[in-house]
Amino acid sequence: MKKTIALILAAAMLVCCLAGCGANKTEDDTVMTVNGVKVSWDEYMFWIGYAAMYLNYQYSMYGMTVDWTADNGGGQTNAQWCVDYARETVIQKCLIEAKCAELGITLSDDDNAEIQKSIDDFKVQSCGEGATDEQFEAYLKSNQNSSIAVLRSSQEATTLTNKLFTALFGFVLFGQIPDGWSVFGMALIVFAALRM
Repeated sequence: MKKTIALILAAAMLVCCLAGCGANKTEDDTVMTVNGVKVSWDEYMFWIGYAAMYLNYQYSMYGMTVDWTADNGGGQTNAQWCVDYARETVIQKCLIEAKCAELGITLSDDDNAEIQKSIDDFKVQSCGEGATDEQFEAYLKSNQNSSIAVLRSSQEATTLTNKLFTALFGFVLFGQIPDGWSVFGMALIVFAALRM
């Protein structure tokens, strides 16, 4: 737990240094704009933290500790990979949302109810039965460098991605891969579709 928090803090400091961010950044500050959509510091930091936790998990599977300054084999450090992953993820999310808006793809009441149930279930799993939103918000902030709003936004993006993929190709991206298709092949199709 302490390693994860230290890891997230290290990633945050790295972003400040690499992006030229000042000490006065707050979760409401805009760190980038994609197609006119502002990306908040809170959301950007969530994805950096997510990438850092992912790398930490991958290394730990082999009994290793992440060296954030080491070259990851792609000509960049592990720390820079986390920053780049966060940037690419928020760009992809904004492009998917724009394409959905263009095609009139929206979240239904059932989609929103399912997202809320998922958040409520995660709140109970994380904080216990009867936990308040304030307790859950504090848990998300301290354990995942996140918030309920970012969690909801992430789940909305996943649902919209599935709906977009279904509208364009006739099947769901997450959870259902047709015979003969590879995940990489589907990713290329999605990328091409977003560029339409």
